Amino acid sequence: MVANSENRALIIDVSALLYRSFYTLANMKNSKGVPTGAVFGFINTFNALIDKFNPKYVVACFDVSRDSLKRKEIYPEYKSQRDAMPEGLAQQLKYIEPILTAYGVQNFKVAGYEADDLVASSSLLFLSKAIEPYVVTGDKDLLQLVAHDIKIVRPGKFAGEYKVFQTSEEVEEYLGVLPEQIVDLFSIQGDASDGIPGVKGIGAKGAAKLIKSYGDLDGVYANIENLPEKMQEKLEVDRENAYISKELAKLASVDLELTLQEYHGPTVEQLMPILEELEFKTIIKKLGIDAPKEEVAFEYSKDLPNLKDGLSFLYKGDEGYAISFEGKLYFVEDLDLQLLGKVVAFNSKELFKTSDIDLEMDVMIGYHLLHPSERLNINRVVLKEFDVEVPEGIEGLVAIAYYLEKLHKVVVQKLEVEDMTKTYREIEHPLIPVLSYMEQNGVSLNVSYLEEYGIELQKRIKELEETIHKIAGCEFNVASPKQLAEVLFEGMGIKPVKKTKTGFSTDNEVLETLSREGVDIAEHLVKYRQLVKLENTYVSTLPQQVDTNNRLHTTFNQDGTATGRLSSSSPNLQNIPSRTSEGRNIRKAFIAPKGRVFISADYSQIELRILAAISKDAKLIDAYANNKDLHSLTASRIFRKESVSREERDKAKIVNFSLIYGKSAFGLAKEINIFVQEAKEYINRYFNEYH
Repeated sequence: MVANSENRALIIDVSALLYRSFYTLANMKNSKGVPTGAVFGFINTFNALIDKFNPKYVVACFDVSRDSLKRKEIYPEYKSQRDAMPEGLAQQLKYIEPILTAYGVQNFKVAGYEADDLVASSSLLFLSKAIEPYVVTGDKDLLQLVAHDIKIVRPGKFAGEYKVFQTSEEVEEYLGVLPEQIVDLFSIQGDASDGIPGVKGIGAKGAAKLIKSYGDLDGVYANIENLPEKMQEKLEVDRENAYISKELAKLASVDLELTLQEYHGPTVEQLMPILEELEFKTIIKKLGIDAPKEEVAFEYSKDLPNLKDGLSFLYKGDEGYAISFEGKLYFVEDLDLQLLGKVVAFNSKELFKTSDIDLEMDVMIGYHLLHPSERLNINRVVLKEFDVEVPEGIEGLVAIAYYLEKLHKVVVQKLEVEDMTKTYREIEHPLIPVLSYMEQNGVSLNVSYLEEYGIELQKRIKELEETIHKIAGCEFNVASPKQLAEVLFEGMGIKPVKKTKTGFSTDNEVLETLSREGVDIAEHLVKYRQLVKLENTYVSTLPQQVDTNNRLHTTFNQDGTATGRLSSSSPNLQNIPSRTSEGRNIRKAFIAPKGRVFISADYSQIELRILAAISKDAKLIDAYANNKDLHSLTASRIFRKESVSREERDKAKIVNFSLIYGKSAFGLAKEINIFVQEAKEYINRYFNEYH
């Protein structure tokens, strides 16, 4: 519990909260397709912090461009390995300062210094004025402030969960050293996320043990002869890096003009335009600054009129069917759809599985064309469009039927304005019953073949596991990220690539990076995970999902992607790999019945043909005019060789399609498993070739 104090300051490390919110709500966007999740999560977390800690003063500390940091004068590689801020987060950053200003928060941003430095400096300033500082951060290095009686608040996994570090004993239990020893701890263990080198081959546990035994970095080197020979070698090789790391880990003192303005809460006039632009209706409601809503009561009848000659607005729920017809509302538990005339529905594909209907419009699909980035739910749409929360039960179904009629008018009008009526009528609308039929019909699966292949796959997984154990020199649970991290980065002394809240990461990106760097065990681990994923996702799972005729039924989502293509779920049949022999073997399990065949049809490089027509690039036009294989041509140009392999052509294909959609060097590197610098070179060559 937090002490009840009227003289408390809350110091917020903005980046820590913002990144946390961004990854938690990465897919949240407003109706214009602008990412909003990071800001939404930040505001909710901020409000929760205010409620919990009741501060008299609040300040926020921002990071600056890493290129301007003074620490780079000490160590030029500092933070250079960090990925650029995700584009979706960068788009949202501009809202944070004005939001905090509207809340009455003093913002600090100083060229050359990180948020950590500003947090430390402002905390000590508050302390000098007899004000109790509480620092909100996710960074472990700021725990060194506990030595000055500054409280550190670390947000938990879930909203409203916090761990408050108040004593040296709590820090020691968490990190293995006292707050005043944290700088020395990082001087040895380093920090992969910040690019602090430390001493290669000595991890967090080893570093903590050394500092605990000898007090500080100087003490470790003064007693180096008492250490095991291998440990001595590591410390001697990286002695300079250790002392550089110590300087990097120290918090700088920054002159700040602290105004001691008391926190006053949100100024509605400043805050409302931002919240309305971002469409944060729930936050507006929580803050109590929206207009009172009009309550609407719905009366309905269970006696249906003749529906054949009119337009029915129909919604099916668990309890039954709700209908709005000629201005009146109806509810029945069961309904013969043949009694209906023309129908407006939401997700009509499910209705087609019961009976053929005369569909006038599926509002869900029409709405999706207007808001392609949103995954649609009728309750959410009604809340967004009419600011009404749909109640549960029959009353809720009737309310949906009522608002479905209103929503239909909105969608029809907007489709016309956006010149998308033809898109709906000629492309999306006719597809609905087709997809319904496809889902009902399913696809045949050769279950016995897949079971036999599963035995072969499990044998290969076992062999890989044995190889990994042999290289590691010990047996461990290869599927456990925690055990794997201990084996790789402590047992084998491999340099970590990146760090998470729970320790060094062993995710696929890390293993692929290590594999590219020539770490033998990483290559086997990548293959092991690929095979385990295929076995778990498809080989052992799909046979359990077939019907009595060994047919598999997926769901095709017309509203599943922002680009307009279909997606498949429960199970997803669109992601079965085709570029590996294992993936192709799994695809063999999908079979056509006797006397039938599968047909695979695809546009030939349609986006690139459109690009050629729009850009009028001479080389693109020449390739298509003379029926050349553009992917092989691109491979030849970016790899600078006449003859290219299938693998190189596949990579060039990814380059061709990725760059026209604006993929970054980082994204391209990740997709085709190369270094970022190499991806940059490919991109430069590509645009030199195709102007």
